Amino acid sequence: MVSISAPQEVLGDFDLYQLHPSILDATLQANIGFAKSSSINLPFALNEVRFIKKCSEEMYALVTEEKQSNGTSLNVDLFDGDGNVCVQLKNVVFRQFDLHAAVNSTAKMLYKPVWHAKNVTADVYNAPDKRIVIICDADNNKLSEIRENVGDADVTSVNLEAADISTKYTEYAVSIFNTVRQIIKTGSQKKTLVQIYFNNRGENCLLEGLSGLAKTVSNENPNIMCQLIQSDSECSASEICSLLNENAKDSNERNICYKDSKRLVQKLEEYSAEYDSADSKLWKDNGVYLITGGAGGLGFITAENIAENAKNVNLVLSGRREINSDISENIKKLQALGADVEYISADVSNKESAENLINRVMNRYHKLNGIIHCAGVIRDGYIAKKSEENFRTVLAPKVYGVYNLDRAAKDISLDNFIIYSSLASVIGNPGQSDYATANGFVDGFASYR
Repeated sequence: MVSISAPQEVLGDFDLYQLHPSILDATLQANIGFAKSSSINLPFALNEVRFIKKCSEEMYALVTEEKQSNGTSLNVDLFDGDGNVCVQLKNVVFRQFDLHAAVNSTAKMLYKPVWHAKNVTADVYNAPDKRIVIICDADNNKLSEIRENVGDADVTSVNLEAADISTKYTEYAVSIFNTVRQIIKTGSQKKTLVQIYFNNRGENCLLEGLSGLAKTVSNENPNIMCQLIQSDSECSASEICSLLNENAKDSNERNICYKDSKRLVQKLEEYSAEYDSADSKLWKDNGVYLITGGAGGLGFITAENIAENAKNVNLVLSGRREINSDISENIKKLQALGADVEYISADVSNKESAENLINRVMNRYHKLNGIIHCAGVIRDGYIAKKSEENFRTVLAPKVYGVYNLDRAAKDISLDNFIIYSSLASVIGNPGQSDYATANGFVDGFASYR
């Protein structure tokens, strides 16, 4: 019998779920009681789930072992505080994972996105039952013409005169998120294709970061295929219709680019990076480094690496939180490595706060060698259950944060500006539509700058 409590951080959206992911995760961790070796047991298969009653924030899991012809499985009954059975998991199968062996056999693998020419041929046809088209930056006349000529599709647009690309990206992403969420909420089982078209000239190329959102949509709901279609030329309404109709026949492709009128699709390719170890020292002795998100685990790991590899280094850690005992303890560890450490509370998603942070660093140290942007938050949840507020909250530190820092430091000669991203932006990730979208922006921004 295991006692389970939902963490405080998830209580805001707890009522949206019959069985909150945090409760399910803790329930599956209960298999530790049956572990017969130091190997990690990972959930592999599940025969049946019975939902009887909505789970509460405090639950109890009764875990029993059941012998099978091909091994052992576990049955789990989840009870609330009144002894009511809420959820039953039948025949949960685990597989052993040898962490020690995996670490010893791990090799670095590097991949990069590569564009390949691919035409839509006659044998490729994967037509949807319903099609929704979203045109970015189209005026009313062009939009009307597209509606008349694109065929059987619902056509809408996102069009915003934004002050900067970070605002534009955020608002376009939110608009598309709301459109997709509404499709999901209808509960339709129809195979639906959502096509997003934009011109990728200038800063508009950063809209490619929306591919993380497009892929996550399909990951969460196989009935919805989401395509990102971009062009390097200013297309007429009839040309846009042609591109949309062509790609509707090959809806398995998620990210398509037309360059010099040639259709390209994006694939990941493995590559090896050659570098001279003598020139691979990132951190300078006596250097000054600003680490945003410095109060978090990733920020501390980065700060520790700098302190271990550079002498008399100055570290400025920044985060939204006020300094507390945990942050102070980490500062002491870094100081023990010989670093001078300062913590500044700042929200870099706010333009003025980011500018004040950079000015404060320059006023004290009169130089800044590097910025390491680790700031980020997560509000995991499927699109159908995710609020626009949470979506915006996740985008802010990544999208506004990197843009504001770049502008605030535009006159400083930096050795490096390092931005932490996520694989979610490349392949999508169920429950992280916002996180994939946010990191898609920083991926594109690093390449663009």
